[in-house]
Amino acid sequence: MQQIRRMGSTPRTVRHELQFPNAMQCKHVRRTSARALQESHSGSGAPGEININRPHLTSPPLTRVPEHDSRSYSLLASSRPPRRRFFASNFVRRKALPSTLAMGGNQYDDDWVLPSADITLVLVGKLGCGKSATGNSILGQEVFESEYSHVSVTNTCQMGSTTLHDGRTINVIDTPGLFEVKVTTEDAGKEIVKCLNMAKDGIHAVLMVFPATHRFSQESESTIESIKAFFGEKIVNHMILVFTYGDVIGESKLKKMQNNAPECLKKVVELCQNRVVLFDNMTNDRRLQEQQLDKLLDLVDSISANNGGKPFSDQMFTRIKEVHDREKEMRTIGYSEEQISELKKEIHRTRDEQLAHITSMVEEKLNYSVEKLQQQLMEEQNARLEAEKVALEARMKSEDEIQKLKESLRKAQMENEEFRRLAAERKCAIL
Repeated sequence: MQQIRRMGSTPRTVRHELQFPNAMQCKHVRRTSARALQESHSGSGAPGEININRPHLTSPPLTRVPEHDSRSYSLLASSRPPRRRFFASNFVRRKALPSTLAMGGNQYDDDWVLPSADITLVLVGKLGCGKSATGNSILGQEVFESEYSHVSVTNTCQMGSTTLHDGRTINVIDTPGLFEVKVTTEDAGKEIVKCLNMAKDGIHAVLMVFPATHRFSQESESTIESIKAFFGEKIVNHMILVFTYGDVIGESKLKKMQNNAPECLKKVVELCQNRVVLFDNMTNDRRLQEQQLDKLLDLVDSISANNGGKPFSDQMFTRIKEVHDREKEMRTIGYSEEQISELKKEIHRTRDEQLAHITSMVEEKLNYSVEKLQQQLMEEQNARLEAEKVALEARMKSEDEIQKLKESLRKAQMENEEFRRLAAERKCAIL
């Protein structure tokens, strides 16, 4: 363990665990304070970079944080903090203020600031695929009603939240079968609006939940196509495939299944850039629970890094956020009781109008999605009928040719028998 000596201080080493989005396999990284690293690694890199024996990873720019800033997080903790799941792009180091430099202070300080990085995950899948159980596994507690059943236990959108060891809040939204054929457009529209309200700041990842014990069918693929048709093509950049029943399948068997998977599943895995995780929702093994959660959060962090740290959002999210911002503004700014009463009426009226408009947009998008899927299914059906017609014609042609060959063979056999009979008669006449 390397020790760094400061001027007028005793040697110390600060060890922190980091996880990087594009280097999930990296081990524990020993990290020292910024000033000590600058002193010990002068000339080893550009100012503001930390050399951790990974040349492709650099730290964000440095900025100084006032001592009274409650948001600052110092690396100079006297004792080791709990395990932290941050990757490099989450940390923001701030540059020293000009006044500090003018007073002869160091260009860099030791404070790191972690921006707000709450995570919102939405569970989507067919009825009874294990969405609620997966949500409970992610949250580490029984929040959603879950039981083994062939029908849906969840009838409406619900949200549960918990705080991770790194201080981030993770919000999990459990949904009913929104894109099922049996669900009416009106019911689906209401639930989607409710889901958008819960995820008003955007969705960091959409978890497509499939049971690993069931065959991946074209109907499963159509669920993803419905989501793409509704939210647009960019939603696939935030998708993760979650296979349940890990207690039955196991990682090795899942890999074999992926290798021998039908084309529709291979297409979906490729579409999601191989973001696949297996969940065992029945295990009581804390280590396994942490491992599968860590793998999922690594994938979420990589999605965040690939999308510039921004969650998925579109016009509907923007409209909902405007409504929430108006309500928040009313609560924070001081108004008289009469003004508050009038503002409440106005905001409620505006909110109802906005939500009605959003519901209309959702239903319109759903209808478009249904029409698009119906058209796609019709085209596939026509293509299948055309292929069957060609195959039937080929078979009939083949059968006709076979019949002709049989007829030719029968004639040849008759001619051969006639030839033998004539030959036998001539032989008798000669004798």
